[in-house]
Amino acid sequence: MDLVTKELLINFLFILLALCLLQILYIAVYAYRSKELKSWQIALFPFVSLVLCMIFPVYSDKDDIWSLCYVPFILGGLYGGYKLGLTQIGIVLFIRYLMGGMGFYTGSVTTITIGIGICALSKYYLKMNLKRKLLLSLAILVVGITVSQVFEAVFFSKHLTGLFIFEFYSINMFGIIISTILWEGIRTYSSILQNLIKSEKLQMVSHLAASISHEVRNPLTVSRGFMQLISAEISTEKGKEFVSIALKELDRATDIINDYLTFAKPAIEKMKRLILMKKFYKLSM
Repeated sequence: MDLVTKELLINFLFILLALCLLQILYIAVYAYRSKELKSWQIALFPFVSLVLCMIFPVYSDKDDIWSLCYVPFILGGLYGGYKLGLTQIGIVLFIRYLMGGMGFYTGSVTTITIGIGICALSKYYLKMNLKRKLLLSLAILVVGITVSQVFEAVFFSKHLTGLFIFEFYSINMFGIIISTILWEGIRTYSSILQNLIKSEKLQMVSHLAASISHEVRNPLTVSRGFMQLISAEISTEKGKEFVSIALKELDRATDIINDYLTFAKPAIEKMKRLILMKKFYKLSM
C-alpha cells in the first residue's frame, strides 16, 4: 500500500470518526434521558470531518489540494439543509484561503457551485429512499471531483496519474456510500430511541394516573354512601331532587374512572386454554 492510499484511508477514518461520535452522543442522550439533540449540535460532526480532511489533505501544494472533504461537505448539506450547507461553504472557503495559492479561486468556484446545488436538493433528498439517496450523493460527488480535476488541468496544467485518479474516485465513492448508509442508520436508530423514551414516559404516566384514580375513587364511594344516608332524612322534594342529581354525577365520575382503569390495565399478551377437569382427573389417578 503506497503513501497516497494510506492518506486517503486516513481521510476516510476522519469521516467515520465524526459519525461514531454522533452515534455515541445519541446513545448518551438516551442513557441520561437528556433533551433531544438540536440541529446545530448534529452539525458539529460534518464540520469535524470536513476540517480534518482539509487540514490533512491527501495530496497538496499551494495550487493543488486533494482530500475527501467532498464526502462530509455533500452529506452535511444534503442532510442539514441550506443553513448547514451555506455554513460549510464559508468554512471551506476560509480554510482554503488560509492555505493560499491560486487554487483558492478555482476551488471557490467548485465549492460554491456544488454547495448551492446540494442546498437546493436538500428538501427533496430527505424524502427519498436509501437507494435514491445513494445515487444522488454519488452523482454529486462524481460531478464535483470531475469539475475540480478539469479546473486543475486547464488553469494549472496539472495532470495526475491514472492510478491516483482511480484510487481517488474509488475511495471517495466508497466513502460516500458507507457514510450515507451509516448516517441513515444513525437517524433511524435515534428516531427509535426517541420513540422509546416517549413510550417509557407514557407508561410511567399511565401507572401514576392509575394509582391516582384508585385514590380518587375511594372518596367518591364514601361521598356517595353519605349522600344516600342524607337523602333518607330529607323530607322536601327539592332537597331529594338535589341529592339525586349529586348521586348521578358521582356515579358518572366513578364510571369515567372505571373506564380509564380498564383502559390502563395491562392487556393480555397470550391466551392459553386450560382444561381443569382433565388435569384434576390425572392427579386423582
